[in-house]
Amino acid sequence: MKGIKLVDVDLSEARTEQTGTCELCFGSMWCDNPILIFENPYGDRVKIDGYFWSWGDYLELEIDNYLNFSDWLSKQDVDWNMLNEDGYEYLADLVYWYREEEVEE
Repeated sequence: MKGIKLVDVDLSEARTEQTGTCELCFGSMWCDNPILIFENPYGDRVKIDGYFWSWGDYLELEIDNYLNFSDWLSKQDVDWNMLNEDGYEYLADLVYWYREEEVEE
């Protein structure tokens, strides 16, 4: 489906978080904890976490310019159902493809 847009980025959950899982690797860092809100051409919306926690490690999707990403995304044939169901995993793939095209330009 073409025409899917990033309509908002919610950073209201940004804060300093504890990282690590043991005494050797405990620490803290600032985490934006972004929630990305997408809308399809029919007005349906989905919220997807733009970050992921794995055993105390914080991973955030690196989107350098949200406006450029939204423009790029609207021109792609995106599977709306996968975006809804797979959330972060599918979004991570989309961001990867976006970044690859940005490097090529």
